[in-house]
Amino acid sequence: MKKHLLLQGNIQIGKSTLIKNAISPYIQNVGGFFVQRIFVGQRHMGFSINPLKEIYDVNRVVEDIEKIEHMFLSKTSEGKLKIDKEVFKDNVFYALKKGTKGKKLIVLDEIGGVELNWPDFMKVLFDVVDGDIPILGVLKAPKSMNNMNTRIENSAEKVKEMHPSYKRIEEHSDIKILNIDKENYMQVKNQVEEFVRAIMK
Repeated sequence: MKKHLLLQGNIQIGKSTLIKNAISPYIQNVGGFFVQRIFVGQRHMGFSINPLKEIYDVNRVVEDIEKIEHMFLSKTSEGKLKIDKEVFKDNVFYALKKGTKGKKLIVLDEIGGVELNWPDFMKVLFDVVDGDIPILGVLKAPKSMNNMNTRIENSAEKVKEMHPSYKRIEEHSDIKILNIDKENYMQVKNQVEEFVRAIMK
């Protein structure tokens, strides 16, 4: 069994929910970060990035977007996504540098977006990948990456499918990538649960 396990699949297939349920009994032994979809009513307004401290909800509905902390991608009036790199860096760096100490498992939910363009983040990421603690996470699928690229306000932040960092993740000798779809969902679910149980023994 490889040290790290990443899930890949279409949007809203249930990757994050699967991870959330698998780690729930062991949450005190898990560090890392998660991305949360933020809604005002039925309107999707962006994404927040959060250090993993307790069981999390993939979606959050609020009355006022101004009350949300850690928003790193927010919708503009034109419907594009605006990036706040400092919010992303501050929260992810804390999660990966301090929030993993003494933990048995690191959750990365998710990676493979605009952060591939940020060398300082990628250095921290591969320090974790090359470290001793196993990783369970989500790697954005090329289709999802391309969809996000069409929505990003600043074209300089767009990431091509075969970005060198993306390819390095895919080809890393310690990383196993499981593609998940409706047909194999239960099979992947069982593999993830087995992966987590083996780590927590």
